Amino acid sequence: MLLLLHGVPALATTAAPDAGDADRVRDCFVHMRGDPHASIALARALLEDASLSPLLRVRAMVCEGQSLLAVGDVAAADALAQQLIHLLDGEGLPAGERVRGYAAVASILIANGDGYRAIALMESANEVAQESGDPDLRLVVLDMLAMIRAAQFEDHLGAEPYFVEAVALAETLGRGEVQRDYNHALNLVSLGRMADAEEAFDRALAKIERQGVPDLLRYRIQANRSDILAARGDHRGAREELEQAIAGQLEVHDVQGESVSRARLASALLADGETAVALESAQRALALAEQGHFAREQREALEVLVRTLATNDEPVQALAMLERLRTLEVEQLRAQNLRGMAALQAHLQNDAIELENERLQLQAERAQLLRNLVLILLALVVISAAGAAWHQHRLRKRLWRLGAIDPLTGLFNRREAARRLAALSDQRTRTALLLLDIDHFKAVNDVRGHGAGDQVLGHLADHLQAACRADDVVARWGGEEFLLACPGLSLEQAAALAERLRTSLAGMRVQPREGGPLSVTVSIGMAPFPFFPGRGEGTWQDAVRLADRALYAAKRGGRNAWAGVWGKDASGAATLSAVEAGLSQAADAGWVELRASRTMHWQSAATERRAAPTDGRPRPAEPLATGP
Repeated sequence: MLLLLHGVPALATTAAPDAGDADRVRDCFVHMRGDPHASIALARALLEDASLSPLLRVRAMVCEGQSLLAVGDVAAADALAQQLIHLLDGEGLPAGERVRGYAAVASILIANGDGYRAIALMESANEVAQESGDPDLRLVVLDMLAMIRAAQFEDHLGAEPYFVEAVALAETLGRGEVQRDYNHALNLVSLGRMADAEEAFDRALAKIERQGVPDLLRYRIQANRSDILAARGDHRGAREELEQAIAGQLEVHDVQGESVSRARLASALLADGETAVALESAQRALALAEQGHFAREQREALEVLVRTLATNDEPVQALAMLERLRTLEVEQLRAQNLRGMAALQAHLQNDAIELENERLQLQAERAQLLRNLVLILLALVVISAAGAAWHQHRLRKRLWRLGAIDPLTGLFNRREAARRLAALSDQRTRTALLLLDIDHFKAVNDVRGHGAGDQVLGHLADHLQAACRADDVVARWGGEEFLLACPGLSLEQAAALAERLRTSLAGMRVQPREGGPLSVTVSIGMAPFPFFPGRGEGTWQDAVRLADRALYAAKRGGRNAWAGVWGKDASGAATLSAVEAGLSQAADAGWVELRASRTMHWQSAATERRAAPTDGRPRPAEPLATGP
């Protein structure tokens, strides 16, 4: 029930060339949620004017398309969307109009089940938003990406970061639209976070109350609050909320919302034993869903209807509804190219049809038996679908581990670490990056064998995972080198972490399968990204290169040590290339702060640095040392 009315307030309030037509467009958006039929009539009257400017024509078409969705005419909305795409791809429209127009068309495509085209449109919108540099347009893109993940692909966990970022950005910009709070609340309900969802619903209701106009959102919130009440065990309160929501949805002609509310009410009535009233509510829910061509709502209504008919001892009708339900599910699975699941559902559908034909030949005394067969068939469908989903989940997880996890240490491999570092670069917080290298590791392999070396690597990996937070990136970067990325750490905190790791690892003892125990030490280099605070300058690759420079300084300083390079220039005079050209000179100029566990030869580290670890090539072998 995500509300696909995205971006329309901004479209409606922007200045337009003709003040009279602009006022009529604004009126169209104002009436859209309270009286969508009036908005459709007003938009069509505007579009009949051949002299209407392209700018206002786009806005009027957006208003008509969104209003058609509100009354359940998805087919007409989809046809209008094709015309909108043609206008938006043309020249002469401002960036803001194009982005919001793309978002409006994407919402129509989502309602029609075409999530892949919606994603393609939002990619175009994102390019326009990035070129403009307008944070308002970034907000539009975030909203729609969250909507597509949640509404079309049911990836509520993946949608949540987009919702959170959109809500935070909207607060910064003063753009607290009701729809965003509502959609975020629905996603939180799907994630089972009922307390957080209730707070988001309250924020949306408060904004609706301040507007003081009829709004279909008010009644959708009432219907969704029934889930929260039911989760708390207040089934009577949940049923009352649904009945009040349906009354309001009839008033504002919310076809889609009323269909969902009536299906939920039918389930509640069935649980209370009121099968006759439940049957009436489920049938009405199905009629509304078919009227609006809402695929998801049709499935929900059919599921409730099958259970109601089976409970009411009407197995023939239940089988007929079950056949329709299976047909809808098979069509959806085929549309998503899940051929294996589609074949399974088709097979079960054929079984259901055969059972129905046999039922027509049985006498009245066999009714009870057929009712039991219906229930068994439903259980088989659920078990089969759950088994296939479980198998696909395990397969995806296994494929991910093969491509992302180092098999020896169980840590992220270099490729997965690079992907996660890139994701951290998109966040606003500064990240401390640490490179750890085992001292004299070649000597361990040469003297004690590679088996002992593998044990050392495994023990070190376990130690690092135990010492880091859940959201830190811990990876085997290559050979005996490890990488840590810790978001939000200051210089003092990063230095404390480096010292804690150095001392604890120096005390670590590894007992190989053969020979006496081994003691190892590590050298650590660290740098942040972005390198300079508040400037966004310095990628994670730059941080790896500077941390490698610091690591080399720690090696030359005697090993079993840590060193760090930390950008602090706030004037904007420093550049990364200038810092890399001379670390000591950069520190003297106040551009960076150099920290270490002991005195380091920074000038040597600058002129004799090792091969950069970001180029994908192996390092030269470290010379064999005689020490432990």
